[in-house]
Amino acid sequence: MKTILSKQFFLFFIISCIALSVNGQMNLSAPLDHYSLPKSIKKHKVKSLVIFMEMNKRDISRQGSVTGKLEEVSFNPQGLMSYRLRSDNRGNPPFIAYGKGCYFEIKNFSEKGDLLHLYMEDYQQIRQELMNYDDKGGLTSVKYLQGIDTVVSLGFNWLKGDMIKSELLYGNESNKDWVREYDNKGRVKKTVSGNRRTEFTYTSNKDSLWTIQKTFRADTLYTTEKYTTWIKYDRVTFWEKKGADNTLISVLKVGYDKYGNATSYYLHEPNNRYRGTVNMTIENFYDKRKLLVKRLYYSVKNPKEGLELTKIERFVFDTVPLVFKFKKGDMIDDLDYKEIQPESN
Repeated sequence: MKTILSKQFFLFFIISCIALSVNGQMNLSAPLDHYSLPKSIKKHKVKSLVIFMEMNKRDISRQGSVTGKLEEVSFNPQGLMSYRLRSDNRGNPPFIAYGKGCYFEIKNFSEKGDLLHLYMEDYQQIRQELMNYDDKGGLTSVKYLQGIDTVVSLGFNWLKGDMIKSELLYGNESNKDWVREYDNKGRVKKTVSGNRRTEFTYTSNKDSLWTIQKTFRADTLYTTEKYTTWIKYDRVTFWEKKGADNTLISVLKVGYDKYGNATSYYLHEPNNRYRGTVNMTIENFYDKRKLLVKRLYYSVKNPKEGLELTKIERFVFDTVPLVFKFKKGDMIDDLDYKEIQPESN
């Protein structure tokens, strides 16, 4: 069990670290992503999923309203998500239009269920992650690519479930000075890039992992983030970000049901005049297969006003594959990418 958890958290935190260093913030919408139990998908031979969304009355104007598909998903025989097409909502309704407003990802797994290759494409760029493992399931290397160019390549050695060595195998011109340090469980302990340094501390408690992340610029504390991860589903249940003077920047609180899907979502950003506070409760409905069939989103205004239904998501699981799926290179404007993308590691 120790080896499995170490491997899971290692992969989770190394990817999180890369994402945070690039984007500077956590993916706040991730807790609202649906989760399907792989055992149920495999047992019932489900091959595809289409998610539809219905808007509420408030979104209907004299010009009408738009409803449609939010996602198209394929599952492999292991019950794992192998393909997903979504809209990135480039100022448009959040529905799939099979054009420049969409992006897709393709995942390849080993027989043991380890992620080997993650491929992501939209009309502007291609990003890839390639992983290798030892015969005990320990991650031995991970490579991050932008298009076909390697950005960062990292290597790791494990002994009896503990990581005993890590090293930067390759960094491009913008990342060659990156420093990564890890604890013996394979979790990121410190990262350094230029004058930016981030330090991590962890505390485990039953089914949760508590993390404190401090970011420094030129040795001066810039921000402090605290977040709690539900180990079973790698879901963030709490996240708080404060500035150097301890002023609150953001706070996120999420509740989940026993199947790993959100039932409540609270986000408060006092200095964000566009978003402010988001407070929702979510009802999840499942069929006999333990698969989602419907989600009702309610906006929580205040106790006196009660709840307001804002949207409905409907889930259609099918034993028939998707009729259409993008292939690598289909969406990118630069057609040269089509012939040179690696299929696996």
